[in-house]
Amino acid sequence: MKAQKIIGGDLKDYVQAEISNMAESHIECWKDRYYRKSKSSIRYDLLINHDNSLEVERTEEDLKRKLTDDEINYLNRKFIQQVVKTIY
Repeated sequence: MKAQKIIGGDLKDYVQAEISNMAESHIECWKDRYYRKSKSSIRYDLLINHDNSLEVERTEEDLKRKLTDDEINYLNRKFIQQVVKTIY
């Protein structure tokens, strides 16, 4: 049986409320990097090259707690999805 990943309800609520702002802020700084790129190449670039420490630090400060590895992966996955969704 697989171990279930636990994602805090506070994190899910936070992501729902803040992920668009995080993505828009990122795109504003890096828009030239994504110009005329496909969705898959943007996803790949974010997976390989993006340092998510800013999003993690901001989230941990706002939630006033450390994120687990599973929560960091969840945040990163949602962030990438939102960046691609916002661009397209």
